[in-house]
Amino acid sequence: MRFSKPPKTFAEQVQLLIDKGMVIEDTARACRYLSHISYYRLFFIQHCPAV
Repeated sequence: MRFSKPPKTFAEQVQLLIDKGMVIEDTARACRYLSHISYYRLFFIQHCPAV
């Protein structure tokens, strides 16, 4: 399967989270987190209430 869009870098993913309203003070640290967990998991943590 060929994808039409190239993958986003960690820095681009962090910028997307910031654009969606997440407050990120240390972008380098956020990039390190994204290298271990997915963008969607980090987005979920921010936008879903605790169960």
